[in-house]
Amino acid sequence: TYLWVARGSQNKIEVYLCSTGAATAASPIAFTNPIELAYDSSNGGRVWFLNGTSNTMVMATVGANGNLTSGVLTISDFPSNKLTLGIDNLTNELAVVVGGSNQQVWFWSISAATPTGTNTGKLGQVGGYQSTAVVANDRFCFSDNTSALAGGLSKPFITYDSSSNLYVGDVGSERLLVFNS
Repeated sequence: TYLWVARGSQNKIEVYLCSTGAATAASPIAFTNPIELAYDSSNGGRVWFLNGTSNTMVMATVGANGNLTSGVLTISDFPSNKLTLGIDNLTNELAVVVGGSNQQVWFWSISAATPTGTNTGKLGQVGGYQSTAVVANDRFCFSDNTSALAGGLSKPFITYDSSSNLYVGDVGSERLLVFNS
């Protein structure tokens, strides 16, 4: 198996063997400003990554030596202030934390061999705590300037556990929320 490392400012993704830590023959792979990535084990393996330059998310298929075939699918129906992403390999759901004026988690179904990139829903109230200070479990404060946070969580995160429960790192509120599947 492989480990992919996004090097956004260097416009590349590096590929390493998990068993040895050595770079593969496919490394590095040129991509425009990949800032976050996640592995999707369905359909032969795919890597999804956020492009830090444009308002896009890209799906690449995994080939020999961990090589990635670029631009298999590009999704461009979300704002530029995407912060991180996570994949539930049981339900084939992709989640993206969106900051800025949205402060939400957006979802896409990725179950098909060639997903369409259709948004399947959103979690959170638009604007989050930027619009009101009333506390609610579906109101977030994802910071777009993570270096400005002093102590505590420094970067939003999102992940799923083996039962498809969703974990959301709400950094501005310094809390971890768990949403049952």
